[in-house]
Amino acid sequence: MDQFGYKSYFSELEGVTPKRKLVVAGQHWDIGLGEHPSLITTNVDVLSSASRRVFTDLKYDGPYSFLTLPPVGNIYGHNTASDAGYQALISNTDPACVSPLFVRDLAGRTIYIGLGPEVRPEGEWTDGNQQVLFPKNCLMVDASVQGTELIENVFFTSFRCLDASTGHYGVPADAPQNRIAGFYEQPNLYPYKLRLDTFYIDGWRLPQTQMLYVKTEDTLSRTAEEAGASLLRAWAERPTDQSYEDFYEQQGEAYFDKLFQSGCTLIPTIEACNGYNQVGPNFELLDYWSGRAVKGLHEVVERRTDEAPEGTILEVVCPGYALGHRIEPAKVIVSDGAEYVSDNQDNADPQVIDVRLPHPRSSSKWGACWLPTLPKHFEAPAIWGWDDETGHFMQLRGPVWDPLHYYYASVPEVLKAFESDTLVENRWLVKVPEAMRLRFYPAVAMRGFDVLDADELASRQKMSIQPATMIRRFDDGKASCTVGYHPLPLPLELEIDNWWFPELHPANRQIGELSFKLEDRIVPVIDPKTTPQEYLAVVNPPADAPWVNAMEHLQMPVQGRPMENYPQLHRYKGQLTLSEIKALSFVHLEYQFTDGISATSQVEYDPRDFEKVEAALPGLYQQLKFLDVSAQERMALRQKLYIEHYDTYIMSWWTGGNPQDMAKHTVAEADKRAALPSAATAGVSTV
Repeated sequence: MDQFGYKSYFSELEGVTPKRKLVVAGQHWDIGLGEHPSLITTNVDVLSSASRRVFTDLKYDGPYSFLTLPPVGNIYGHNTASDAGYQALISNTDPACVSPLFVRDLAGRTIYIGLGPEVRPEGEWTDGNQQVLFPKNCLMVDASVQGTELIENVFFTSFRCLDASTGHYGVPADAPQNRIAGFYEQPNLYPYKLRLDTFYIDGWRLPQTQMLYVKTEDTLSRTAEEAGASLLRAWAERPTDQSYEDFYEQQGEAYFDKLFQSGCTLIPTIEACNGYNQVGPNFELLDYWSGRAVKGLHEVVERRTDEAPEGTILEVVCPGYALGHRIEPAKVIVSDGAEYVSDNQDNADPQVIDVRLPHPRSSSKWGACWLPTLPKHFEAPAIWGWDDETGHFMQLRGPVWDPLHYYYASVPEVLKAFESDTLVENRWLVKVPEAMRLRFYPAVAMRGFDVLDADELASRQKMSIQPATMIRRFDDGKASCTVGYHPLPLPLELEIDNWWFPELHPANRQIGELSFKLEDRIVPVIDPKTTPQEYLAVVNPPADAPWVNAMEHLQMPVQGRPMENYPQLHRYKGQLTLSEIKALSFVHLEYQFTDGISATSQVEYDPRDFEKVEAALPGLYQQLKFLDVSAQERMALRQKLYIEHYDTYIMSWWTGGNPQDMAKHTVAEADKRAALPSAATAGVSTV
């Protein structure tokens, strides 16, 4: 049984499964065991074939547990990952989210992208249609998917909890005889400790893309071409001066659905889901402007002076369609935006995110994403997609949604729902309050601050409240910080670890030159206000906690001096020596080896495993075998570098170096390194 009383595997004799669940597969990568998306071979045909079964309850009983959905269904709505570092020191840690499973296409369809871009074959990025059409390993989600009604009605989030160890539980890789605890420095300077970890805006709203889904499975190119030709004939034969809206209504939904099923997708124009929002003074959603033209899908034949925002489609001269192999762009007339006046025109322009700091889920282009603090800032939609540079799915432009690094007015609403709004039919899922649906939530200053409280953990476990954390909000009615960027402690910036995704480290991204027009509009790092005395007055540590009374681990906040409050920011905006880096960043690596395992070890395979996997998902077994062997080698390399070449390891970790490059530059002799004390922490005194 799991912690909520559900059975942990499928069996008619074990417990009762929830009545409502989302039956869709998600990937989970255990980085501590060497697993990583980059190790998947590029056989997209096999993976695409496997993806057709992701909406099926496999009832698989074999060695690969991730092929079987848990009895509660998919509760995170993301591809996830975990590691053997700081996470391993904290009990009940949620996995980290690395990409969403569901997004919305330009026509408003729900699209499953669960296999992610990392499995695309080399060269597919250069396909002219790739930027506006979904890759072939994505699927449309319809009513045939069990639990599809839960999407956008429940929260899909994990939590990045800034927790600490309740005792000495960890086992370091280079000192297996020791037990260590994990915590980070200056916890009073991190008021926002219970952070949402989700790609879904406000925890539930699907990321909006400007890509279009085309059905290619069980379709013929000739049939799709004929369907496109019939659409254009119907348009040419319509009554004189009949508008696009009237034409669409006359043809009817059944007609366009028939086109879609044949492999011909109507390109949305006025009805496209990327129009500007009309936002009221209290952040309420009043209405939408029509959709905007998208390069590659729309051909702009005229720009007309109008009161609509620039690029808004005013008239359809000729509809267009998309096939799996080509696009016939829609011909449209758009607004030049010359007469557009926002109802919120008196609002100040937004601040733009500082792309020199970690923003692994948003564009690295200056000014592409901004921090929404006023109604005007939500008028342009947030647009998501695959980043050409890194291949990761992220926000490309618009009001930034990054609850790992910013605190939003929706955060307390989500946390409140997790305490009281679980579904009766499935206690792992939390329903979205109706009040959250038709409004926007700005970035705000946080009221009160989060502390660690042993009684909070016991209470959450007793009442089955997610997440199982010690973090409790102490609300003294005052703002604990200014509005701005909330740094994460170094051990918790998982995405930019070189064993995760070093390409997301700011030093490895192409951020370009900062325009002088934006210099005064960069979002600052927060100014924390909670003193050590205020923090210690309300913290309630576990009896065995080795860290709370150590005053050297707390610090008086310094206003306007972020590098003093958060010296780990030198990793992105400063130059330090190796000794200074090592003083700032103790990197723990959980002990994983068992006797006899090395980089050359062979994984033993039972022939029966092959039969079970082949029966469930034909063609996948060789992929899994390759992944197992490669992951074993990767894990062994990481352990070897950590234990024998710590200086190289820590410098590469700090700079976001590639693991393969790190291995090439290691020297033959082991680096000298002092033995870790039994009470080593996940951060040591900095000054």
